[in-house]
Amino acid sequence: MTLPNVSADVLARGGVKIISSLRPSSFEEGWYDIATAEHFWLHWRMKALRAALRDAGLPLDHKLRALDIGGGRGILRAQLERESKWAVDMADLDASALQSRVPSRGRTFYYDIADRDPALVAAYDAVFVFDVLEHVAPTREFLAASLDHVKPGGFLFLNVPALSSCYSAFDGAGAMPGDYYPAP
Repeated sequence: MTLPNVSADVLARGGVKIISSLRPSSFEEGWYDIATAEHFWLHWRMKALRAALRDAGLPLDHKLRALDIGGGRGILRAQLERESKWAVDMADLDASALQSRVPSRGRTFYYDIADRDPALVAAYDAVFVFDVLEHVAPTREFLAASLDHVKPGGFLFLNVPALSSCYSAFDGAGAMPGDYYPAP
């Protein structure tokens, strides 16, 4: 586990709103070197998400509010904003990733969703938890906190690894359980 190598002042000057207290992160930076906007998995994931958004009836041509929980450097957020008129906010606890995020229409938060900031609870038409849940313990509490950020009638979209036979170095480069939500 390493301490954030980015100070609160640097994050704030870079446009990151700090809602939760800074804490150590053990998320391996090597994952971000693999998970670039050009990676086939992220293209495939977006293709599947397009179909899910269409099936849910969420209009891409309306100005909806969305939250990407555990968004890292913001690849999913950038994909969503490129294909819609949405403003996609992003929350993560990896200060280094937030500092090196891609530009966006949405806001960026250093935020533990378990803190349930009143300004963010029930504020989003759609919440995305992609490639995060497998790194979280306890899962039930994390999902409850995620759902608390969805407006009534809104949507929660989850993406988790499918088959252990498809497990690769891409999956193994992630964090250990408890990195995004503190275990009791």
